[in-house]
Amino acid sequence: MAVTRDRGNLIFYINAKHSGMWAGLTDQVFKDGGPSDFCLIGAKGDGTSFFSGSIDEVRIYNSQKDSTFLESLALWDIN
Repeated sequence: MAVTRDRGNLIFYINAKHSGMWAGLTDQVFKDGGPSDFCLIGAKGDGTSFFSGSIDEVRIYNSQKDSTFLESLALWDIN
């Protein structure tokens, strides 16, 4: 699974194929990079509702990625 952000839209991919979009977001992901900014993966923003399972190979990029790039990641053999 991958999620990219393009302006006010979150774009979701499963196995490098577009699977949905959440439009109309107005907040920045990280407001100013200060000590109170954080990113939670596998829980809600208030630190509740934790994901029950394993999450691995998490990557955060500072630029938009397209489905071709995401497919190359999905097919990349890390072993």
